[in-house]
Amino acid sequence: MHVLAVVRNTGIHAAPRNSALAMCRDGAAARQRGEPLADLKPAPTFERYAEASGGHGGRVSDPTDLPAAPRRAIHAVTVEKRQARLNLVCAS
Repeated sequence: MHVLAVVRNTGIHAAPRNSALAMCRDGAAARQRGEPLADLKPAPTFERYAEASGGHGGRVSDPTDLPAAPRRAIHAVTVEKRQARLNLVCAS
């Protein structure tokens, strides 16, 4: 199966942060806004996972790269019959 996966890369992993803040609203995590639990810096190059398996990997950190990057990814899936992963970097 050839799939296009789009990663909305905000630079944090919100699930552990939100859980800690929900459980311990007045704890150390709350005092630091949960950042030590969620920070993904340096952020993984998610697009490389697809490339490592022979797929198409695309990274968008500049809004002017849209809509060309999704078109390339869709072409890889529909025409080249390869998987694709598009890493949309939403945080600096």
